[in-house]
Amino acid sequence: MKKEFKNNKGRTRDQYTAVLEQINSKIDLLAEGHKMLDEKFDRKFGELDDRIDKESGLLSGKINHVETNVKDSFHSIADYLERIEKEVIIERKKGIAVDEFLLLKKRVDHLEKISQ
Repeated sequence: MKKEFKNNKGRTRDQYTAVLEQINSKIDLLAEGHKMLDEKFDRKFGELDDRIDKESGLLSGKINHVETNVKDSFHSIADYLERIEKEVIIERKKGIAVDEFLLLKKRVDHLEKISQ
């Protein structure tokens, strides 16, 4: 009986050892899968960082281009407004001269009527 008990105890121990080895093996597989996922995430995040850096550079270039265009447009508009202002001044001067001419014409017409 003691022999049977020792044999059963030995078998139980062997069974526990086998189960623990299986659990250990599965834990190792799980750890390996976790490591592979970690490496994949690192690789994908690196690619994403590179892509963001590239897009940021392109966006920065586009912003600089827009800024240059806005400055050029602003200068063009300022030049255009300056020309309009000069033309308005010239037209005002002409308008005053025309008004004076019309006033003088009326006076001459009036004097002609009186002298007739």
